[in-house]
Formats: sequence, C-alpha cells, structure tokens
Amino acid sequence: MREPELTVPDPPWKDPPNWTIGSESHLRLKH
Repeated sequence: MREPELTVPDPPWKDPPNWTIGSESHLRLKH
C-alpha cells in the first residue's frame, strides 16, 4: 500500500490515448 498513483490500472506512459481520459478524471477527483 504505497502510493495510489503507482497502482493505477492504466498509467499515462502505457496508454497515451487512454491516459487522456483517466487524467481528466484523476485531475477532477484530485483537485
């Protein structure tokens, strides 16, 4: 149980087209 960001299912460096959608959700949830 280190960092929740490290346990992401689809990291930005793995799926650029997928991270765009995840980033928006993550940013909205984080901010």
